[in-house]
Amino acid sequence: MARNNKIVSYYQHGTFKPTQPVTRAELIAVLPRGAEFGLSPGKQPNVVVKEPSKTFSDTQNYWVASIITQMSAYCSVAAAFKEIGDRFAFDDSAQRNYAAAATWWVLKCVKAQ
Repeated sequence: MARNNKIVSYYQHGTFKPTQPVTRAELIAVLPRGAEFGLSPGKQPNVVVKEPSKTFSDTQNYWVASIITQMSAYCSVAAAFKEIGDRFAFDDSAQRNYAAAATWWVLKCVKAQ
């Protein structure tokens, strides 16, 4: 279902790597697509920011930098690593507690719209 609704996608060459750990950047890349699907299945909705975006010291020129910025302003879904400092730590593994919290924040924002 997630693939058919374009919430998740494959890596290059059509591989999915289902047992590979997910990075914080990969998690953040998927969450807005899930939120958009939840807002309006089958359409092209826009995830509306709710608060000022945060600046992270380590995301400039990174493939998902604009999504990290967008999601930091969408109910603080993108937060600093371990919620301290100004690093996002995009290549670190998405720990279960962060994945659960980020998913909760997305659902909270979807419900509020």
